Amino acid sequence: MIKFICKNIVCFHSIMKYTGVILSFTAVLISSNARSQSNKSFRDEFKQQTFFGIRTSIIIPDNLILKKQIAKVSDNTKYILETRPSYIFGMGIKHDFTKHYSFNTGINFVRRTYIASSESIDTTISRKLKFISYEIPVSGSVYVRLSDKIYMNTSAGLLMNYFPSNIIVENIYGLKFRFITFASIINVGWEYRTKKNGYFYIGVSYKRDFENMLNVLYYKKDIIGAADAYIITKGDYISIDFRYYLPQNLRKR
Repeated sequence: MIKFICKNIVCFHSIMKYTGVILSFTAVLISSNARSQSNKSFRDEFKQQTFFGIRTSIIIPDNLILKKQIAKVSDNTKYILETRPSYIFGMGIKHDFTKHYSFNTGINFVRRTYIASSESIDTTISRKLKFISYEIPVSGSVYVRLSDKIYMNTSAGLLMNYFPSNIIVENIYGLKFRFITFASIINVGWEYRTKKNGYFYIGVSYKRDFENMLNVLYYKKDIIGAADAYIITKGDYISIDFRYYLPQNLRKR
């Protein structure tokens, strides 16, 4: 009797051993197949896409954030150059290689506003300068998914500036250094993605010029001969960006 019980126990143990191996093997097959189907679904779900959109940005004045102004004293006269709120408007192209990597470019119109002033004992002169330029940025972006439709991104790249003309107002001459200069640009922001209504984006950018942008010449009287003083400034800025990319379904109509 004891031998019979032991024999059955051994037999049951062997069956359970092989059953466990079979179940484990089956589980691996099911898991592998599910992963394969999941990857296939992801690949089928996402296709590389190119979006066209618009951008508008507000350039924040340096004196608002850093509480600084560019100033110089010469012959008992103080010369000041202050940045005022300026804006950027442009068209952009965004190509998504995956949901997490994209390439961005476009062209932007930039209108900067400065207040150039001179203060002496008996005279104060203040002039508004409006300086126009164009930008062509090229950058790459990395996105992190925060929810079903919200992505956070960071991007970095290069930017080409084009300055078409100088500035001339009473007592002030704004002289550009070059027609074309280059800069680096970084950005961080958040994107809300919808299939029917397109992509909505808000972020913050910082642009750092490699060269000077503008030489502001001050004259006490007419703009003739050598200037009484000058102030050199770069085109660096911090901006708050708003972008909108058209949905794919509207572009295909």
